[in-house]
Amino acid sequence: MFEQEEQRDELLEKIEDLISRKRYAELRDLLLPLEAQDIAGLFMELDDKVPMVFRLLPKEQAAEVFVELDSEEQEVLIQSFSNTELKEVLDELYLDDAVDIVEEMPANVVKRILRHADPDVRKSINEILKYPDDCAGSIMTTEYVDLKATMTVEDALKRIRRTGPDKETINICYVIDEGALKRNLELLKLVREKAGCKILLAQKAFSAFAVYPLIAQYLDGVTASGIFEAKLGYEEMAKPFGRENHVFSPAYPEQDFDELLKICDHMVFNSPRQWAKFRDRVRANDRYIQAGIRVNPEYSEIETDIYNPCFTGSRLGCTLEEFRKDPALYEGIDGLHFHTLCEQDADALALTLAAVEAKFGDLLPRMKWLNFGGGHHITRPGYRLATLEQCITETQKKYGVQVYLEPGEAWALNAGYLVTTVLDTLQNGETSLAILDMSAACHTPDVIEMPYRPPLLDAGDPGEKPYLIRLGGPTCLAGDVVGDYSFASPLTEGQRLIFGDMAIYTTCKNNTFNGMPLPPIWAMDENGTCRELVKFGYSDFKMRLGRAVD
Repeated sequence: MFEQEEQRDELLEKIEDLISRKRYAELRDLLLPLEAQDIAGLFMELDDKVPMVFRLLPKEQAAEVFVELDSEEQEVLIQSFSNTELKEVLDELYLDDAVDIVEEMPANVVKRILRHADPDVRKSINEILKYPDDCAGSIMTTEYVDLKATMTVEDALKRIRRTGPDKETINICYVIDEGALKRNLELLKLVREKAGCKILLAQKAFSAFAVYPLIAQYLDGVTASGIFEAKLGYEEMAKPFGRENHVFSPAYPEQDFDELLKICDHMVFNSPRQWAKFRDRVRANDRYIQAGIRVNPEYSEIETDIYNPCFTGSRLGCTLEEFRKDPALYEGIDGLHFHTLCEQDADALALTLAAVEAKFGDLLPRMKWLNFGGGHHITRPGYRLATLEQCITETQKKYGVQVYLEPGEAWALNAGYLVTTVLDTLQNGETSLAILDMSAACHTPDVIEMPYRPPLLDAGDPGEKPYLIRLGGPTCLAGDVVGDYSFASPLTEGQRLIFGDMAIYTTCKNNTFNGMPLPPIWAMDENGTCRELVKFGYSDFKMRLGRAVD
């Protein structure tokens, strides 16, 4: 929107001048960068010149402007349209916008609109218009948001943002970008094929099983950290697609073990005591289960202890000292597993691998496989793929083992968004704040735990843009803060914001602290069409705290 009335007046004056001199190409170039609602506002002052100016706009922009006009202005334009022009505008409209327009038009205009609308659109409009005015069906839409195949990601996100609070949309939701997901999958597939390794999906980072059929085309299996993830991996990946189902736990609960034996192909144990406790049951199982031991090379490049499996006193993995106490306990083990990385490049893997070889190299020739764990940032721009491939191929050649990788983040890196809405703005001294309907503590826990500052569309770092605003959630937790971002203009109530990189460690880690609702999860396919995967309600909060007693 125009920040100053003078700007608007100057622009109107320039438009009138260009019209009078018939400089239509210049007029078109002047209008192209403007937002649709701004152009619609200018049309109110152009009177009979509106149809001519409207025809200068590209089809998509024209449709966006048309939606922003009031019903009287829309009717005037429709009356001026040829049948071809009317069809072109209708073809660019979103279904919910088309329905809104039809509802405001007189009968003769409605007949003309429906006569020239695409048959499928006409059918959908008629279906919606059948609902009585006081029925919920009259205000619902058959789609969440319909995007065009020609849109860039930025254009698509702006369309999501532009859909206002008065539309039939949800103010907060996760969106999985299947196009971006597929680009990650293709890269991981390339690594598999070139290096000859096997790659698993670590479900702790991404477990949106609705897209497992897509992921199944590119991976060898999944890995779990406990019984529920293992069941999910079996039900949604191993059973329907024949992929491997791996599990690791620092300690297996007795009550879970028999079920794990039925659904897992690989089981990794954390200590000599755990292997000694369960070894006989594993080897007596009807199906042969590959058994592994997690080792701790006592080396890591991770600086933050909460994410460092190898810090001093870690409970994860068996150290060389522990191993030497009773090597006989490891008889029957098929492979070794280590995990030392977190969002790191292959150079860190090479250093870790050297530490593993130095301490456990004498065991490797006796093993069938070696699992390099997770934390490989393979799909990050600039990642050293050649180094990773070299680490894999040289290890496999030297020791005759099958190498596994189990990244989680790499599968869905930058493949999701969190759409949120500004609830309020306020000032505390020199600090400008905005309260969002998303919570860092509940919906993006890594923001607080990591800590992590997620990317935000159209926002900058502090000092990059004129207005610095601290974004926080609606919970009572004082530290429920996403971060400080700069903007080109102040935020306003009802404004939509879109965070990026929201597919990983969000939906699988979110929670209902403070009674916060869980956002629904949507998926956006490669053509830009969105569909709802799941939504949540009050019962999802209440039932995890107890159940009603009859």
